[in-house]
Amino acid sequence: MALIDRHLPYSRRPLSLGTTLLLAAINRAVWPCSKRSWAAWAQRTSLPHLFALRPTALTSQYFWDHMDVVSGPALEAIEAALTRKVLHQFALTLDTLFYDTSNFFTSLASTNTRSALAQRGHSKQKRTDLRQFSLALLVAREGQIPLYSYVYEGNKVDATQFPDSLTAIRQRVEQRVGQVEDLTLVYDKGNNSKANQALVDALPVHYVASLVPTQHADLMAIPTGASTPLGPGPLANRLVYRCRRSLWGAERTLVLCISPQLRRGQMRGLHQQLTKRLDALEQWQHT
Repeated sequence: MALIDRHLPYSRRPLSLGTTLLLAAINRAVWPCSKRSWAAWAQRTSLPHLFALRPTALTSQYFWDHMDVVSGPALEAIEAALTRKVLHQFALTLDTLFYDTSNFFTSLASTNTRSALAQRGHSKQKRTDLRQFSLALLVAREGQIPLYSYVYEGNKVDATQFPDSLTAIRQRVEQRVGQVEDLTLVYDKGNNSKANQALVDALPVHYVASLVPTQHADLMAIPTGASTPLGPGPLANRLVYRCRRSLWGAERTLVLCISPQLRRGQMRGLHQQLTKRLDALEQWQHT
């Protein structure tokens, strides 16, 4: 709480800004609910005794008033300070970092023009009828500790956000460990492109990325019998095919992986869709 309060203005209210944000975070981690439902939830917990508070006084407006005081620069400073403390306290190693993006739909009305973040775009939750915002997140392999986050417009394509995130990632990691030479960055095909890969190639880091299979027909034509099992480790006996190919102006190592779990899931989805279509055809035939 004191760490958060150092970056925020003083509050005359009974609870400091840091304490209020901590209470909201505890709810998100334990029993996520709306700010309107926070008081009813807190009354069933030990929070009133631990923080000497009256839950009924913490209305949704109380939380929103506090959150409105937190500026963008202050939020970045708090995130950086918290990350430094967690990395130091738990002695975490930053050797492999995972970067990904996602979006989340909102209930904002179409006539609400006050939010520039909430836009209509490709909804990963299939809610194309609602406005959404996007989140870019970088976490460490050890402990999945967040190192960098950025909220951006819901209609912005993930790949176009990647260059800005890459610059911020390098700055953030250099602030933590001083160098990035022994770092491995992992990102998926949604963030990959020829231009983005050129930016990664210019950095002194290792990387693991994925490609869109349909764009590499020659690789898809390789028979599964050519795959060999991996050695000891978490992915022991996983069938892979390793080769070298010239891709986007450089010789790269490509690994084709066969995932039995993904295959079974795709087969289930295929059969479900076939059943729906056959039922629809049968109904149409009777009609």
